[in-house]
Amino acid sequence: MSDAQAADPSRPKLVLVRPTDDQAAADVDGSDGAHYERVGVLDRPEPVCLPDTSADLAVYRRQVARRRCTVLLRCLVGVSISTGLIGMFPGMHLAWVFTALSGLAALGLVGLIGYARELEAQQRMRQARLAREELSAEPPDPATAGYPGAWDEDEAWRVAAR
Repeated sequence: MSDAQAADPSRPKLVLVRPTDDQAAADVDGSDGAHYERVGVLDRPEPVCLPDTSADLAVYRRQVARRRCTVLLRCLVGVSISTGLIGMFPGMHLAWVFTALSGLAALGLVGLIGYARELEAQQRMRQARLAREELSAEPPDPATAGYPGAWDEDEAWRVAAR
């Protein structure tokens, strides 16, 4: 076994276990209520830690939706091309109806994909603008923040101008 396989945390390590009656000494609890201890293990096993996923569910769903749209577009283009070629044969001109329908569906899908990308770009710009505004926001004026004694007669015109 190579060092890469031995260090791979995704592969389960096989160990020998034997049944035991001592629950405190048990390393593994069976689903049937039995307890098992490891045999021939020099050190205690490390706890299993699952890797943290950095991508949230919304990002994953967008990637899956893009993949579905790409597959659908490729299928529609393939149907358009194949029915167009089939329609060239004598007596098979009716296939051009399917060419037109699948071509229109492909064009509609391209339009929807473009619209979705435009909406996504607008959302990114809106989020970037909000982040810039949060970073550049001034702390509130004490008079408008409601601090006692902050309302002075000489600052009243500045607050009223807002």
